[in-house]
Amino acid sequence: MAHTIGEDALKISFIQTIPGEEFKVVLELKKACKTYGVEKFCLLKGFGAFDVVFIYSAKNFDSILTKHGPIDGILKTSRSFCFQYNKIHDRDIFKDLKTYPLSTISLVKLNPYTANSLPYNNEIEILKTIKEDDKTRKYALGTLGWNEMVVITAGNNFNDVMLQGFWALNSKKKDKILKTYSFIAINSEELLGINFNQSFESIKAFLDSHNSLSESISDSIHASIQITLNPVNTSAIESHWKENGDFSTTHFVGKEDLVVRPAHPMSWSHILSRLLRFRKIFGHSIVSTSTRIATTFDLKTEDLGILPDYKLNDINYDYKILEKLFFDEAHILANTYNTFRGLAQNVTIRDAFSDMLQYPAYIQSYADNINEETKRRNFAILTSEYLKRGAELRLYGTHGTIDEAVGQFTRLRGGAQRSLVALGFLPSVLINKHTPFRWRGFITTGAPLFYNFREIINVPPNALWEIDSWWGLYHEVAHLIIEKIPDLINEQVKELKPFLCLKKNQSDWLDLLTEMAAEYLGYAMGFYNNYDLFLKKLWGYLSKLSPQETLPAQLQFYAVRSFFVYLVDRLLIETSSADEIRINDLDWIYSEICNHIEAIADICTDRMADIRSFYDDKCYIAANYASIFRELHPWLIKKFIPLIKTLEFQDNSDHLKDRSTLKALEVILDGKMHEKKLPFPQGVLYKVLEKYDGAEIPFNVSMAVILTFWNNNKQVEARYNV
Repeated sequence: MAHTIGEDALKISFIQTIPGEEFKVVLELKKACKTYGVEKFCLLKGFGAFDVVFIYSAKNFDSILTKHGPIDGILKTSRSFCFQYNKIHDRDIFKDLKTYPLSTISLVKLNPYTANSLPYNNEIEILKTIKEDDKTRKYALGTLGWNEMVVITAGNNFNDVMLQGFWALNSKKKDKILKTYSFIAINSEELLGINFNQSFESIKAFLDSHNSLSESISDSIHASIQITLNPVNTSAIESHWKENGDFSTTHFVGKEDLVVRPAHPMSWSHILSRLLRFRKIFGHSIVSTSTRIATTFDLKTEDLGILPDYKLNDINYDYKILEKLFFDEAHILANTYNTFRGLAQNVTIRDAFSDMLQYPAYIQSYADNINEETKRRNFAILTSEYLKRGAELRLYGTHGTIDEAVGQFTRLRGGAQRSLVALGFLPSVLINKHTPFRWRGFITTGAPLFYNFREIINVPPNALWEIDSWWGLYHEVAHLIIEKIPDLINEQVKELKPFLCLKKNQSDWLDLLTEMAAEYLGYAMGFYNNYDLFLKKLWGYLSKLSPQETLPAQLQFYAVRSFFVYLVDRLLIETSSADEIRINDLDWIYSEICNHIEAIADICTDRMADIRSFYDDKCYIAANYASIFRELHPWLIKKFIPLIKTLEFQDNSDHLKDRSTLKALEVILDGKMHEKKLPFPQGVLYKVLEKYDGAEIPFNVSMAVILTFWNNNKQVEARYNV
């Protein structure tokens, strides 16, 4: 059974600093927390690739502390977006991490290839083993990323805590785990009192005052320090480490340049004192240090079989065919395909790309319908870029990139693969199940808007954790459906010819018609005839956009689009003949448009100054568009409304009464993931939006929706290619 999700978000930042600057960074982060009211946090000195581990609690995953400004000394950051499970632990993770001097942190990727197992079952099994482990202070956090869990163990004994990094190999459920990435950290409060200008002996004496650090390194544990440096400093650095005969050095061929190892048995305080003083003295003469700890004890592991390979049919290509389709641009796609194939064949990370595997085949099939050479060339370039963007987004935080500078310019700086798959569940169901068409695209993010391009849907970054904005997907899904119906909106449609023949800039009018059609179709998909909720969501969203970014300068077009939704609803409800429908009454249409803009103003009261000119022009807008809607009457009655009825999006009220919808809603509102199949995710999302209309959706409810949609989408065979 799924566990209840905690009420607060937890963010973990894995930070690499300029060597020797980590404690300045720690103090600055503490100051930032105090300034911006972050009460629950802890700062750890990391060993391994990370110098500082910063864990803090927040309302959601928005970057609150960026307001503090730049912090000198930070080189790169990787993040993990986490949440707690209630009733797994009866302790406070922050209290323990501040109380205990040591901890080990393990990023855990669960095994997606376990036979006859639903994706979330592995998570439940691991949580069960952790709950049963009463011998250690172990905490399990769920994440939105490639690694579904972060397991943290707090303790007093360095040797014991280090061995906790291998807990997965000793677990009875190790077949549920694909990969772990573990490292040790020390409570930064234990080290903040060190004066690095003092001698090594003074620093060691300070550390020896902490019993947890004064113990000898176990014979079964081997520690080394790998240093990346400039060749000009090699002699001085070697001499520093070799003094007193405590350490030996060897040169490395690879990313790191020098490896330092203890030359005789010593305590943890000894090696740490030398490392911390070295980083302070040579901080600006080296690039980085990475502490590696190994063990020789017998883990008694056993082989569990070979993991399956992906079928790569959809990513295969014949270069001659690519060249025939895309001319000189064929090499661009070929390079992209080759890189993508490599990712898909990597057993450790390939699951991160499972929702993208059908897109390369779509590129080639769609290109067959493009007649112009220039358009084909542009299509190859753009789809290649989107494929790379989607893959790079899913690469964030995967094994091998956790400690690399991947995605450093993105707002995320961490993986959110589970959210991307969850978001993809809606278009997958709406298109694959409820239309004769098939969606072969994927979700990406970057720009702060919803938009689509050739089956790919971009969502704003905050949509990865705020489900309150997910209704924006419906409009983009509607566009994808409309694109597949060529006789609905174009200059050859006979019901539109009388309307278009007297219009200048016909392409602009066709664009407006497409947007209006998508607005209504999106409304029909997910709002279940609740026009008031739709209007509040749409205009509440628009009113929150800043004018400098994306607040539309021509709000009248959005008003026309949302009025079109109201008008079509009236046409569908109307029972009299077409000739008697009030759409032919210009005075009625004029009055309704004015009332519509009044309703918009009531929603956008906080932005009245920004929309004043739009509001004051309501009579002009109404007069300008009233006749337009009357002219569209034949197209609406004979083309658009029959399409709505054919797609059956409008007559979907049974979704809300369906047993699976009601049960999922009950579980999700309790902050738990619904584990069973969900045929109508749009119904569940609607009920959540309706319940919290005018209020903020709780964090644990949002996470429950994300996990539910993720778990369902991972089960859709059409989205897998395993």
